[in-house]
Amino acid sequence: MPNGPATVSRVTGPTILVLPAGETTSTHASFLGLHPQAVVVEPMPGDADLSVRMCAAINSLAPVSPLVIVAAGSSALLLPAVARSQHASHRRVEEYLLLDPELPTVSDAWPDARVTIVCEPTTEASLQARLRGWDVLSPADIGQWQSPA
Repeated sequence: MPNGPATVSRVTGPTILVLPAGETTSTHASFLGLHPQAVVVEPMPGDADLSVRMCAAINSLAPVSPLVIVAAGSSALLLPAVARSQHASHRRVEEYLLLDPELPTVSDAWPDARVTIVCEPTTEASLQARLRGWDVLSPADIGQWQSPA
């Protein structure tokens, strides 16, 4: 048995990593039910900033590229830091899937891949996503989302 860190490998398609939501919404629960192969990443314990602890947790898993990063609610605010961390680790992110999110600020480092938002079509997040050219699904259509091949 190897003595290195445990790795998350894909069975088919990309590795799906889910950042935990503060409160589990029905959209988040539906997604997890539809994608049992998804790995929920809990931040490392400690006093460091949440983004640092989340990036450390992802890196400790040593996931196999390509990745789909799923973030719900306020955890979507961590995505710019996660994107920089994955780039530094030479892991390719295929898509970001945001579930009822608080939208992070767009920067030169994020988004670096396709973005799909799942939220009610009348929300501010939906409007902002459409203005940014991102795909938008309603929560009732979460079953239509498919992991990129």
